[in-house]
Amino acid sequence: IFKEQEQIVAKEKVQRKIDKSKEPLSSTVWVIDDLSDSMSLRQRNESVLNKLFTTGRHSSQSVFLNIHSMVSAGPLLRKNASALILFKISNSKDYKTVSEEFGHLVGGTDVFDEVYQAALGPKSPPYSFMVIKPHEQDVNEMFLARWDQKITVESDSEEDEEFEETVAEPPRRKPPADSK
Repeated sequence: IFKEQEQIVAKEKVQRKIDKSKEPLSSTVWVIDDLSDSMSLRQRNESVLNKLFTTGRHSSQSVFLNIHSMVSAGPLLRKNASALILFKISNSKDYKTVSEEFGHLVGGTDVFDEVYQAALGPKSPPYSFMVIKPHEQDVNEMFLARWDQKITVESDSEEDEEFEETVAEPPRRKPPADSK
């Protein structure tokens, strides 16, 4: 499958160069739901998923991976993810994995715990989720509660960090014109 997609993209690139086209390349989106039953997808080294996550982007392939446990996806997959969407984590092993892997982005696991609680703690609305964009350069753009709230990390000094939840303004809509 991968070689076929790579060949298609290579031919398309050549043709676009000849045509001097500015059109975007065609792309493929892979949606994989719950890989816990498939050992061939979960292999740690030469799995299909590892290949998709590491080389797929070079041939215009995107992957949406729905998993019920963070540890079911290997570290390579988690580190190559453009974004992670987390719902409340009830498994302590999964939470520890997430906290350790992404806590360094905000200064440690204690700080990550506060960010997590701001997004998914007891005061959060039902069905809340947290978005982590690990490759974002600005730490204040890295964590979102749902899609509409940024969780910003502010520090007054190197030792004292405070958190502030900033609610993004929803887009304003123009009222409908009177049809009299």
